[in-house]
Amino acid sequence: LLSTLVIYLVSEDVRLACESTFWTSWVILMAIGVLVISQAKGKEIRMSKYFIETSHQQQMFEEHTALLQTMLPPKVLPFILNSHSDSQSYGEEFESCTIMMLEVNMDEAARFLSPNKLVRGLNRIFTLFDVLIDESMASIYKVETVSSVYMVASGVPEYHPKHASLMIDLAIRLLDISSSLHWQVGHKTKIRIGIHTGSVFAGVPGKICPRYRFFGDTVNTAARVQSRSEWGRIWLSGS
Repeated sequence: LLSTLVIYLVSEDVRLACESTFWTSWVILMAIGVLVISQAKGKEIRMSKYFIETSHQQQMFEEHTALLQTMLPPKVLPFILNSHSDSQSYGEEFESCTIMMLEVNMDEAARFLSPNKLVRGLNRIFTLFDVLIDESMASIYKVETVSSVYMVASGVPEYHPKHASLMIDLAIRLLDISSSLHWQVGHKTKIRIGIHTGSVFAGVPGKICPRYRFFGDTVNTAARVQSRSEWGRIWLSGS
């Protein structure tokens, strides 16, 4: 009987020890499982955030590029996008091109129009000119608008041997179109145009609001010819 009791007690201790070991192992396995699941979930969240941020950055880059495409020539855009140094800039020289300066009679219209109507009218005129250049003119590049002056270049940044005649054709078409425009009933839109041919420097100076700009005496001469022209006329320099 004693030996039987001893065997039972020993067996019970073994059983309890085994059960204790089992539950301990089970708790450890559960903890490991929770840890693994937690790490996997955390990795999934990080990956999700990474893809969201990457997608957002890609979208911002595409929007940034689309905006620059409206501000810079296709020839220049890759250089600007790949430029990572503040010391880098883009510039080139053209031996021969034609510059046109076109002024709208904004001062006269300001006498009878409110600022809002004046800007809306000028926007309508310049937008019409933009569409004409964008749709039908080869080797014609709109440089910028400064106040009521609309500046266009021909033969740059892509050279064309007939840049002067292309610009004169454009000027005639713009003059014809402007004759049918009105600020309001009874007040026709008037423009005057100056054209000059010569050499220029062109480039994109600065990082904020980058624009493809032109420099040199050719630009200044075209501006002087335009300012001395008469309303409804196209004046050409001796060149």
